[in-house]
Amino acid sequence: MANTKPSGLGRLFIRKSVEQMHAEHAAGELKKTLGPLNLIFLGIGCIIGTGIFVLTGRAAAEFAGPGIMISFVITGTLCALVALAYAELAAAIPVSGSAYSYSYASMGEIVAWVMGLLLVLEYGLAASTVAVGWSGYVVSFLHDLNINLPHALTSAPGAMVATDAINTSITDPTVDVNGITAVLQDGARVTVRAADGMDAASATLAGTHAIEFKDYEVVGDVKIDLTPAMQATLQAAAEATNQITRETVQLPAGTQLNFLDGAGARGVLDAASVQALVGAAAAASAFNLPALLALAAVTCLLVVGITESAMVNNIVVIIKVTVVIAFIAIGAPYAMQTGPDNWTPLIPPQLPPPPEGADLSLWGQIQTALWNVLTANNTGRYGIGGLIAGAATIFFAYIGFEAVSTAGAESKNPSRDMPIGILGSLFICTILYILTAAVLVGIVPYTQLNNAAPIATAVDEIGLPWFARIVKIGAIAGLTSVMLVLLYGQTRIFYTMARDGLIPSAFATVHAKFKTPWINTILVGILAMGFAGFMGLDQLANLTNVGTLAAFAIICITVFYLRFARPDMKRPFNIPLPVMLGVSTLGAFMCVFLLMSLMAIEETRNFFLVYLGVGFLVYFAYGLWNSKLGKGEAVKA
Repeated sequence: MANTKPSGLGRLFIRKSVEQMHAEHAAGELKKTLGPLNLIFLGIGCIIGTGIFVLTGRAAAEFAGPGIMISFVITGTLCALVALAYAELAAAIPVSGSAYSYSYASMGEIVAWVMGLLLVLEYGLAASTVAVGWSGYVVSFLHDLNINLPHALTSAPGAMVATDAINTSITDPTVDVNGITAVLQDGARVTVRAADGMDAASATLAGTHAIEFKDYEVVGDVKIDLTPAMQATLQAAAEATNQITRETVQLPAGTQLNFLDGAGARGVLDAASVQALVGAAAAASAFNLPALLALAAVTCLLVVGITESAMVNNIVVIIKVTVVIAFIAIGAPYAMQTGPDNWTPLIPPQLPPPPEGADLSLWGQIQTALWNVLTANNTGRYGIGGLIAGAATIFFAYIGFEAVSTAGAESKNPSRDMPIGILGSLFICTILYILTAAVLVGIVPYTQLNNAAPIATAVDEIGLPWFARIVKIGAIAGLTSVMLVLLYGQTRIFYTMARDGLIPSAFATVHAKFKTPWINTILVGILAMGFAGFMGLDQLANLTNVGTLAAFAIICITVFYLRFARPDMKRPFNIPLPVMLGVSTLGAFMCVFLLMSLMAIEETRNFFLVYLGVGFLVYFAYGLWNSKLGKGEAVKA
């Protein structure tokens, strides 16, 4: 039965009862074909992908070192907290719509609408992000087979793509040394920073330095390792902080900088200078054609039907999990031989080094690292702060376990199977992630892993080029299944919102033969294709993480709220109240904490705020006036 129609401000927070959702679920048109194994495979299909095949190497090289294993534990712990909240809600409210439906039952319609907007970022943009990663692996694999795609069709507009392998050098380049710790001529150790109003601390780096790019690689910034054998001269005045006295030092133009042994400092040669250097060896890209084609194929598969999609997903999951397990099994003996050297120290010393007198106890380092993240000052590398930065980087690797909750309306026995699917897939993937990271940094020194295919790099290191090709096939298969599950989740959320009247009813139109929301699926596919073809990987990943963290925080708050507002609600998956309150509180805090760090990025913050603003306009122009709950109407099948 529909709720009583409210008025005034209360209209925005009108809630749909849990009983009403159960009634709508029972009358739904979608086929109920998914069992617990399907749901576990659905979760694994979405989790294992970009994170393990791409981001693990970058997180280890740039932030965590061998401690990347600890970073996976940190992120896995956060996701486990959220997974427990999702499992309780998915078992109690087994309907399509996932977090959107849960918010409708607890916080009200306006919050549910915001959640719907966030989930577009979590699922729709995430599918686009994965498609871009898929494109990179496919282009590389085809190139290995001497099948070369037009370079202008392999990346986002404006990107400069290498049209052949580039091996050149540059003499006395101008690099940015902002944030670098250096030694002055008088022996003082300082951390250099750009002067007020300047974006960079520009310095001339003496000597000749190699510039290398692989064919089809995007020609961008180049980072040059700064060693004691090098010397740089500031081109313009800059500032610095004395590492001992903490005093601010003014550095005039012409100041000579020397660098520390083993500090891992890197000067940045900007993309414009690099592109000018390589000239005709790089071509401007128009759009990312492989990413567009991948999403088009996945969209067609989802239109055909969930049973067929689940079958394909299961096959693909088996392929990529087999590749990951094979890497662990084959690589472990090699890692045991070199691991003692490559795993030590497990947590590399913090860069830049902490000032003299700083609290270097474990708790002191943790407090400093947390404060730096909270204040968006987490620019250091390694140390405890590096573990946290690494955890934030690989957070994208865990996006997907909650996609199981979007399949509630198509699960045979959701009250039992949904918690199994969510927690089972998360547990399996976390174990695989930690083992893969351990083998990876055991075989290859972590400083050499900052590339697009770190696992293939490790396989090459042990002399198995044939297996490197198999790894690429596994990565392609893995990323394909992730796209499938993400797009599937997005279409089911729009399906539920359309049935509620918040968006046009076309999104809830079910195909007479395939029993899938076909118009919805096609529109979502086109939207995802647009972002994948014309937006860069970093921006897509940041926006995805922002939407996901905000959605996770609301889920944790929802569980907290329902425990008090509806203590009598049937909860097939039920954790004792004190434990769940602790889980939901800590989960929400951790999500908001990482969200604030991401929002410090101006480009991400501006897009996100404008996106939410436009979303609110759509709600007040359409959703508010067409909401079936607001009009006192029951949602019909």
